[in-house]
Amino acid sequence: MFPVLLIGSLFILAFIIVRSTFKGNLKGILISCGIYTLIAFGIALYSNIAAAMVYMVLSFLVAMFEIIRALTKNKINRFVPHIVAIILTTAYFCHAFYVAQGLVIKEYDIDLGAELKIAQISDTHVGSYFSIDDLQKCVDIINENEPDLVVITGDLVDENTTMTEMKQACKVLSSLRSTYGTYFIAGNHEDSWGQYKKIKKGYPILIGELKSNNVNVLDDKACEIGDDFVLIGRLDPDFEERSSLAQIISYSGVDTTGKKVIVLDHRPFHLKDVANNGSVDVDLMLSGHTHGGQIFPVNVVYKLLSRRGDIIYGETKIDDTYFIVSAGTSSGEVPLKNMVKNEIVFINIK
Repeated sequence: MFPVLLIGSLFILAFIIVRSTFKGNLKGILISCGIYTLIAFGIALYSNIAAAMVYMVLSFLVAMFEIIRALTKNKINRFVPHIVAIILTTAYFCHAFYVAQGLVIKEYDIDLGAELKIAQISDTHVGSYFSIDDLQKCVDIINENEPDLVVITGDLVDENTTMTEMKQACKVLSSLRSTYGTYFIAGNHEDSWGQYKKIKKGYPILIGELKSNNVNVLDDKACEIGDDFVLIGRLDPDFEERSSLAQIISYSGVDTTGKKVIVLDHRPFHLKDVANNGSVDVDLMLSGHTHGGQIFPVNVVYKLLSRRGDIIYGETKIDDTYFIVSAGTSSGEVPLKNMVKNEIVFINIK
């Protein structure tokens, strides 16, 4: 943390000195804002949020020093870009941090010709900036809304989750109430879970804890939900043994004839391929992973890198297949959000 702060602070000081030769125009303000934001977001992403906040404090101290020096020499206009940039960048990060502390309910209405109410949580990353109490709050909200089915679409835990936190999280999930139970699929962080690296059995232990707490694990499996639905859960692509939809149906021995097929897939990629799948007619796919783009400009980059037809948040329909991507129930490893909010999703199928 401290080497990052030191390098960042020295960079700020050098940058302000260099930029002091420029006039306080709009171009200077935009350039300064961009550089301050990139540095602060980089520190938050690769170190932690506390380091980013300390970075902003140091930025203020350096800026105040330059402001006082400029005032004594009557050259304040040369430092306008930095003064404005630091104020805007700090406000931007404080707002994003504030938004990331909240939780909202997001509802979708889908017409499939059969009734089912689904509650979805995703990307909680328990142990990073999402506590066991936060998870209990989600469970309470879900129970109050009386869903028919609860799904967890990956990244319940991550590399920062301790064994104790993982077990506590699974125990909290055991209190979820719904008509057809709770179903879990793994995300990309479960495969590389910190405990998995240490003892080589982290993921199997996680699965064992989930199952012992009445959570059904659909790792490339399918099952019937009532008389009208088939639920398919897919492993994340990070798992080398990931099967195709056709293989999952074949292995599971489930008949999809006349039933609505719902797929749980952590990553919302290649949506057109899912919609045009010739072997399995998918009616609805639920995903997470992207955190809805989370924060500007990450959301813009995400959209530019996404394949045509893919989405990073919300609902879309391709041919006869609906796709819903959650913004995540937690902000993940970086508690910053300003483009979307942490959410519990309820899908009302009619």
